[in-house]
Amino acid sequence: MNTKTFITLTGMCLATLAAFFFYPSQSKAGSVNKFKIQPNLSVEAHKSDAVRVSESYEWIMARYIGSVENRVAKTERGIEKVSAKLDTIDGKIDDIARRLTAIEKALNIEQEIPKPN
Repeated sequence: MNTKTFITLTGMCLATLAAFFFYPSQSKAGSVNKFKIQPNLSVEAHKSDAVRVSESYEWIMARYIGSVENRVAKTERGIEKVSAKLDTIDGKIDDIARRLTAIEKALNIEQEIPKPN
């Protein structure tokens, strides 16, 4: 029995005893007072070991998935930075290729096409 349930039950017992002792008697002398007590208690269901293992597994998997999502987000940010850098390098290579083509035309240099081996 946990502490919360114990305190609740103790409070209900004390309230019932107080009602018996301090409730003004409206009956005639010699008659017996009758009270109907209907306790309204809610007790938490008992969990089996299998349920506890299942809940623990779900909790661990949720933590693991959260960790993986954080790592994937960091990796995505790194890939985006590398992709932006590669796009910049590609643009610079295109500029150099255009400039080289212009220089070759100005000097009347024929461009040799390499043959694949």
